[in-house]
Amino acid sequence: MAMQFTGLQVVSWILLLVGTGMLVIALISDYWSIHQPRNQMDNLQMHRGVLRQCITTRQYGSCNFRLSSMFKQLRNFMDGYDMYSERSMYRHLPTQTYEVFVALFLAISCMIASTVLLFGPFCCQRCKPSTTLLIFITGVFSGSGCLIYWNANREGKTFTLQQLQFQDVYHYDYGSDMNILSWSFWMAVVSTGILLCSAFLLCVSSRVDPDVEYENPPVTEV
Repeated sequence: MAMQFTGLQVVSWILLLVGTGMLVIALISDYWSIHQPRNQMDNLQMHRGVLRQCITTRQYGSCNFRLSSMFKQLRNFMDGYDMYSERSMYRHLPTQTYEVFVALFLAISCMIASTVLLFGPFCCQRCKPSTTLLIFITGVFSGSGCLIYWNANREGKTFTLQQLQFQDVYHYDYGSDMNILSWSFWMAVVSTGILLCSAFLLCVSSRVDPDVEYENPPVTEV
């Protein structure tokens, strides 16, 4: 029998598609928060995402992959590498614990949502509870990642940049006067709400099963 979908199911899958796309865009974009350092030099500006951190000055601009510092620290430990041998005016702080959790939660959310989006419609009529639960878990993971990042930004931990003193191995943290959540973060928040709405609508639509409704028509007595 051909697959039949109710109106709520169609809306649910459309919301899932939109929410997944927005979450993927938010994950790979670099504008979760914008920062303006105190005692800045060269009009330094910084904006960052979950995966990358970018700085711009009067002379140049550069981006750094945040999770790469974990592998660099491991290499430095194994090779006895002097982390201060390369002199530069600014230094990106090592990967923080909260960054790992945010990236992990959002990556899990994207993978689950994409899997459900690809295979869910084909088994929608047979495994509605499982599909609904997976979409709900996706929303919970993405919401948890947003909450962790919001709390870290509120505490000033998302400003992960230090300035090196000239001809000195010691560095100092000059902090940030501005820690503003930007459009990538809010896109992830909106996508979380859309995913939860998708799970809710799919749960509501499970009360009406087209297969049962049409395969077992009521028998009327004459």
